Amino acid sequence: MPAVIAFLDDVERGEIEPLRQSCLYSDVVSGQLHLPSEQVRREQARFYVVLSGEVLAEVGGFEPSEWERLIAKIQEFEKHIGHPHE
Repeated sequence: MPAVIAFLDDVERGEIEPLRQSCLYSDVVSGQLHLPSEQVRREQARFYVVLSGEVLAEVGGFEPSEWERLIAKIQEFEKHIGHPHE
């Protein structure tokens, strides 16, 4: 839960959209090339994948069987990456 709270704090500070943009497009900052693959750490990327899957499951309006299938996939991914699911 602390990671979700930190994410929500980032949202409130307006830090998610610039992060999203930097993960989609390369850029030159102060003469240095910044590549999307260098913008987030592996742990952050994994957290965002799990979070987005859980948000999709909750707000997607799926039928119960499809919701259960999606949650199972998310939990399978969490186990695969060693992320504790709740």
